[in-house]
Amino acid sequence: MPSSTTRLRLRQDKNRHSSIGNMERALKHWTISASAGDYKAMHCLGKNFERGLVSRESMDSTLTAYNNSCAEIRSEARDAAICKVVANN
Repeated sequence: MPSSTTRLRLRQDKNRHSSIGNMERALKHWTISASAGDYKAMHCLGKNFERGLVSRESMDSTLTAYNNSCAEIRSEARDAAICKVVANN
């Protein structure tokens, strides 16, 4: 998984590219970030998939990588802590 500095740089790059109109490059950055487990990048790819800017094959492979990354992070201790926080609120 990329370091927090690398993730921040990727987020800045993809936002910069999408704001200047270079969507192809922004989509590449979102794909990299989503594959590393970034929820916001996955959301952006989903929106662009709905617009027809992302192919089904690309979306499928990115979604698989995103799910694998999220599965690596998941642990019983983390799930128990989340349940405890949710129960207290």
